Amino acid sequence: MNFKKIQLMLGVLFVFILILATNLIDQRNFEEMQSSIKTIYEDRLVAQDIIYDLNLHIQNKDMANALQNYDLYKSQAGSINKNIERLLVKYEATKLTPKESDLLADLKYEIQLLTKHEVSITDSSNRTHDLIETQLTKIKSNLLALEQVQLEEGKRAVGKGEKAIYTSELFTNMEICGLIILAIIFQVIILTGPKKQLNFKWGDRDHAKNNSRET
Repeated sequence: MNFKKIQLMLGVLFVFILILATNLIDQRNFEEMQSSIKTIYEDRLVAQDIIYDLNLHIQNKDMANALQNYDLYKSQAGSINKNIERLLVKYEATKLTPKESDLLADLKYEIQLLTKHEVSITDSSNRTHDLIETQLTKIKSNLLALEQVQLEEGKRAVGKGEKAIYTSELFTNMEICGLIILAIIFQVIILTGPKKQLNFKWGDRDHAKNNSRET
C-alpha cells in the first residue's frame, strides 16, 4: 500500500468521523430544544395558568372583604377554598425550582392562615376585615413573586433552546467547511501524485544510439 492510498484512507476516515460527530451533536442539540419546549409548556405555561386561576379566586375573596359583605364571603369561601386546594396540588405536580418551591410553601402557609381567619368570621368588625385584608395582601404578593419566577424560567428555557440551535448551526457550517477543505486536499493529492520517471543507464543510452545509426 503506497503513501497516496494511505492519505486517501485517512481522508475518508476523517470525513466519516466528522459526519458522525456532527450528527451526534445535532442529536444532542435536538434533545435540548425538545426539552426546552417541553419545559416551557408543561412547567411554565401550565404554572402560569394555575397562578392566573389562583389570582381570580383571591380577587373574589378580596372584593367580598372590601365590601365587608361577610355573608357573601362565607357563602363563597367553601367552594373557592376547594378550588384553591385543587390548584395547589396541580401546581406541586409541575417541575419546581428551589426558589419556586420555597415560594409555594410560603403561599400554602399564608392560605392556611387565611382559612383560619375565615372560620372565625362572626361579624363585620374592622378587626376581622383587617386580618383578612392582611392575609390577602400577602397571598397576592406571593403570587406575584411566582409569576416572576415563570418569566425568569421561561426566558432561561428559551435561551437554552436558542443556544442549542446556534450550536447546531455552527457545527453544520464547520462540517461543510471541513468537507470543502477535504475535497480540495483530495484534488491536490490526485493532481500532484508521484509520476513515473524513466531512468536510463549509460549502456542503454549507447545501445539506443547504435540502433539509430544502423537504421
